Amino acid sequence: MRDLIDEAKADPSKIPAILAREAVEYYIKRQYEELVHDPAGLRSVANRRWEMDDSVEGLNSSLADDLAPGGPDIEHDKRLNFVFKQPSVYEIEDVVLSGPYAAGRTREGKYIPDMLGRPVTHDSLRFPLRTTLLSEWRSSVVPLDRRPASTHRTAAVIHRPSGSQNYYHWIIDHLLKLRGVEHYEERTGDSVELIVSAHMPGFAKEALELLGFGDHSITEWAGPHARVDTLVVPSWPEPTPGNLRWIRSRMTGSVSGTERETGWVYVSRQNASRGRKVANFDEIAEVLREFDVSIVRCEDLSFVEQVRLFSSVDGIVAPHGAGLTNMIWADRPSVIELFNGRVAMPFYVLADVLDHHYVPVIGTPVETSGRRKPRDRDFTVEADVLRESLEGSQS
Repeated sequence: MRDLIDEAKADPSKIPAILAREAVEYYIKRQYEELVHDPAGLRSVANRRWEMDDSVEGLNSSLADDLAPGGPDIEHDKRLNFVFKQPSVYEIEDVVLSGPYAAGRTREGKYIPDMLGRPVTHDSLRFPLRTTLLSEWRSSVVPLDRRPASTHRTAAVIHRPSGSQNYYHWIIDHLLKLRGVEHYEERTGDSVELIVSAHMPGFAKEALELLGFGDHSITEWAGPHARVDTLVVPSWPEPTPGNLRWIRSRMTGSVSGTERETGWVYVSRQNASRGRKVANFDEIAEVLREFDVSIVRCEDLSFVEQVRLFSSVDGIVAPHGAGLTNMIWADRPSVIELFNGRVAMPFYVLADVLDHHYVPVIGTPVETSGRRKPRDRDFTVEADVLRESLEGSQS
């Protein structure tokens, strides 16, 4: 047995992946508090910390449950939630970045939770923590502190670990971090290098320009590790009023000066490979025409075009999906969200925070022989229900 253990230490790849995952899971369960900073511990290791101006009074983790549309007979997807803590930004010295998440580890040997994910509970961070630990272990048998690494002077990480191009998660979970970077630069006068994903989608690059960060030094994360002399760490972004006002004003201000267009739009998912298409679309298209609602496909628009279009709409109709993120750019429109029988966050929460008029319409899922997960099933919408919702919202 000792020979087997020594061989595994010399060559981690010889340990079966499933055994390695189980071992790390057990280790995390037993040692979580020794691996990840708690809020007080993170404040204690920070060189400096600033709270950003925001109004989170009355906003808490129960808001999603309080606002969730539909009665007890409706299935609700509660995987996503918000805490609505006061947004802040930390300055932490001598940090090692590692793994697919470019996770930050302080000189105390603990990881920074807000760089792993939304720190709601321990469970919410266990997967990214496991991935990081496995990556560090498999990348080399040489201790992380003894390996040569690229060095950055003052930097912040704006990075999504997977190749996902999801519009909502890039806007809310990652680009909102730039508010903290801007706040830091205003307070210190220092310019911050941005460490970004090598697979950052085109719309996120456009957004960097619109937010005023196009002239910053930008480095793509190549891993497996790097050192940062001074790491700027915004708290994990959430759709607080201040955060949403900030990103809306920056984006719409950058595309202003164009002729204003008003009206209603329907965000189509009929070409979406993932599902949630309206099975009786021809029927509801007739209703949309009755109310002069234009049909748009966000995938056919550049990011600038989406911001420009949605900043001037009076109302939005859309199946649940990332395209509804564009409600952020609008000035208090009416929003009608179509569900496939399964109610999911986050858009009814965003609508409440933004003070938009919001109407849910719960459709009937179409059986797909188990080929899609329940949250992605296509569905039908009763034409009369949509007509009634539009009448009430446009009156």
